This record gives sequence, C-alpha cells and structure tokens, in this order.
Amino acid sequence: MPHTWFLYHTSEDPFAYPMGTGILKLRLFTQAGQQLSCTVIYSDRYDSPGHEVPLQMERIGSAGVYEIHEAVIETPTKKCRYLFHVTNPAGEYVWYGERGASENRERAGSFQYAYLHHSEALKLPSWSMDAVTYQIYPSSYNEG
Repeated sequence: MPHTWFLYHTSEDPFAYPMGTGILKLRLFTQAGQQLSCTVIYSDRYDSPGHEVPLQMERIGSAGVYEIHEAVIETPTKKCRYLFHVTNPAGEYVWYGERGASENRERAGSFQYAYLHHSEALKLPSWSMDAVTYQIYPSSYNEG
C-alpha cells in the first residue's frame, strides 16, 4: 500500500452536505501533485454489499498543498453509505473510509450519511457565509 498519500474526508460540511432532497455533495482532499484518480462507491445505507454504485470524482481545484475532488451523488432513500477508491498512475490503490486508508475494503470501513433531512437540504453550507459571490447575466451584456 502506498504510505505517502494524504487523504482527508469527514461526513460533515464542507466535505459532505445536501444540495437538495436526496442529493449529496462529497469532497475528498488529496495531496497535490500525486495525479490520483478518485472514485466514490456508494449505496443506500442498508443495502447489502454488491449494490453500490461507483462514480468517478472530478478534480475541481486546489487549496494550498491539497487537491480537491468532488462528486454529487443521488440517494433517493436519503440514507447513504460510501467510501473512496483512490489510484495513482502506477496502478497502486487504497480504499479510504471512516477507519482510514487500507488495501482491504472492509478494513477501511464506510462513511455514513444517516439521513438527508429536508430542512438541511435547504440550509446554506457553513463555508458560504463569508464567501463573495457574483451573479452574471450574459443576456444583459451589451456589445454596443
């Protein structure tokens, strides 16, 4: 198992938060420069193993020495369990779950998002309180 990879996620805002009813956004921080490919494997929290859905995460940017990978998953039952599968260009991989990184999926464990409450889906994420946002209206732009 590669021992030099830094991976960080917690099942709390801003790493996991609802974006709407039955929609959950997940973020995974990795060490910059590793060229890691990250996949989230998820299912209903009570489904039997083998019913999980894999979804390739998108690298959305960086924060200092970390790269940020993101995925939006749908969970119609509003209850979710998930873990990450991370690989490097050499084909080395780890599973990353609530118990840490491991070559063994079961040993890594799974993160849980117990229930997406409707009121939580409508709440602004904590990171957005001090954010500066812009709304651009391209149709009102005048080239004249």
